[in-house]
Amino acid sequence: MSTYSPFLSSLGWNDFFQASFDKVSESGLYPARIIGQGRGHYYLQVTANDVLEGVISTRLFKASKAADDFPTVGDWVAFTPSQGQAKAEIHHVLSRQSYLGRRRSGNENKTQHLASNVDHLLVVTSLNEDFDLERIGRYLEIGKDSGASTHILLTKLDLCAHPEEYVQKIRNEFGDIEIFLISSLQPQSMDELKKFFIFGKTSVLLGSSGVGKSTLSNYLTASDGQVTGELGIDSKGKHTTTSRNILRTRWDGLVIDTPGMQEVLAIKNDTEESSSRDFSDVEQLTLECKFTNCRHQNDPGCAISAALKANTLSTERWAAYQKALSKIKVPKKKWQK
Repeated sequence: MSTYSPFLSSLGWNDFFQASFDKVSESGLYPARIIGQGRGHYYLQVTANDVLEGVISTRLFKASKAADDFPTVGDWVAFTPSQGQAKAEIHHVLSRQSYLGRRRSGNENKTQHLASNVDHLLVVTSLNEDFDLERIGRYLEIGKDSGASTHILLTKLDLCAHPEEYVQKIRNEFGDIEIFLISSLQPQSMDELKKFFIFGKTSVLLGSSGVGKSTLSNYLTASDGQVTGELGIDSKGKHTTTSRNILRTRWDGLVIDTPGMQEVLAIKNDTEESSSRDFSDVEQLTLECKFTNCRHQNDPGCAISAALKANTLSTERWAAYQKALSKIKVPKKKWQK
């Protein structure tokens, strides 16, 4: 019989992770889940009330041979607490049940993490002019072979007269994939998502800015106007500039909210222009901006602006990234009724 705590179970801990922890377990090591990530550090949920700021140990850094070896949001890790400080050293990344990321063309060691150990990938797009089959296809490609089940959420149902036409368009393009029609003004439609957010389960929202992802996230993490999440970066209101974080939902499951993904998806690996340059470092910075619709023009909490001022990102590299981005021709297959 499993002996781990109900709290760890609520974060998704199970026999799979226990077995992985047992393989690396040594005196002084404890398990925790990464619920947030900043520049060069992580946030580890240790107990219901304790979040530790974590850094990669020298041992793990030296043992890591590829980007996949480093932790990301959703990972379970083995750590040791620092004496007298609310900090931790991460010594091991436990085996993953699922993983969402993008491998860079021409370099096996270049991977852009999105999330790990998620049960469900929910692709979010809207029933209006933002509907784009090409973009949906790219999101679905991220979910392929990830180990997570993939579903599509079509938002802003209240603004669409003929949603069934959009559904049919998706069916024609991608076959029999589960689709949900939702609206924040129709709570019964949102309640159909409950099965993705029950105790011990983690789902990730993936979608572009402006499609209603933030509204959905707010609904999932609030009850009667109050935030229900007890995870540290949520309930304490800290670390709001992290690029992705795990929040507790109204149904006691977990959701990983991600920033808008236009830039991440635009630098693809299927063109000569994109494969000749690797901008994964710049892409990672765009994910760390405070707001998902950041214009990277001195907006509040802009990671790009901060990096330029600190000279950790050169103006030449930023200009090269913008130039490469402008040359990527994303097909405009917008379907309108």
